[in-house]
Amino acid sequence: MTRGKPVALVIKGKVASVLGEHLCNGTASSTAGATALRLKCADGNTTRVKGTARMNGAKLEVSWDGFGTDEFSRNKTNG
Repeated sequence: MTRGKPVALVIKGKVASVLGEHLCNGTASSTAGATALRLKCADGNTTRVKGTARMNGAKLEVSWDGFGTDEFSRNKTNG
């Protein structure tokens, strides 16, 4: 949950997706301890389309340009 609403962030290799009120897909590129996210939402929403993800302890924090910060718990899956 982020900002009181369920939001999922999936990063696998160079592909990233956010699923919440909107479905957004795009790229993830890692450099110097951070991952740049560039997404496009199917419905044209621009809330979570450009951001930087960094680990903060056991949490992943994403600072979205013009939106603020979301905090995610990590869930590893096989494969």
